[in-house]
Amino acid sequence: MKTKTSQSNEADSGNLLSPAVHNCKILVVEGSASSRDNIEKILRDAGYQNLEFACDGVEAIEKVSRNEPDLMILD
Repeated sequence: MKTKTSQSNEADSGNLLSPAVHNCKILVVEGSASSRDNIEKILRDAGYQNLEFACDGVEAIEKVSRNEPDLMILD
């Protein structure tokens, strides 16, 4: 069992997610190029590596059928 102190230390170190979470396939669907860039930076800085982007619904459907993402972020 973790103590309150060990939980605090984990939170401070930023190691709250397992490595498997950072390897999940994420598809971001966003029409604005600048927003896509911002989202990509945030996700990569957070440790996510397997990212794909679509600029509209048609492209998103194509990528979903081909890559089967674990998570989709939609605008």
